[in-house]
Amino acid sequence: METKHVIEEERSLIENYFQEPAELISERDINFGKLIIWKNSNSLPSRRACTFRDEKCHVVIPNLDERTFGAMLEIIVRDSSNVEDVCNLLPLISPGLRKVIKELRPYMKDINEIWRPPTLMHERFSVFVENLTLGTLEQIVINQECGMKLETVGGGIQMHLK
Repeated sequence: METKHVIEEERSLIENYFQEPAELISERDINFGKLIIWKNSNSLPSRRACTFRDEKCHVVIPNLDERTFGAMLEIIVRDSSNVEDVCNLLPLISPGLRKVIKELRPYMKDINEIWRPPTLMHERFSVFVENLTLGTLEQIVINQECGMKLETVGGGIQMHLK
């Protein structure tokens, strides 16, 4: 019964975030808790967001802001040994629309010299993403000592169409 109450609390938080009803899509156990993926029910385009419930039943919405996103990404990196898993979760927990860059496109000239595929080794994660909300290219690096470092490294497709 307690689990149903917690899920309803999470539904309430995410519906407040969406400002409309939400549907539970999936659940995933990760280090120190559970990540639940939701989508809005009424408006188009469909949006997705997540709630994260830790072992003590504290609930956060990783999509809320960059700080919460960074903290959640750090937890995922600590828990994962598979770079693909981290890359698949990153867009779901991001506060903006972010897409992992797995191969360079012609408009990504700004990062030709520095780009490399996503890596995850010894709790250090490095990835280049296209922030579709801001129209920028970003590099995200997470390591145990410094936490998350997010740096704009170039202009996305919107910048190159102007």
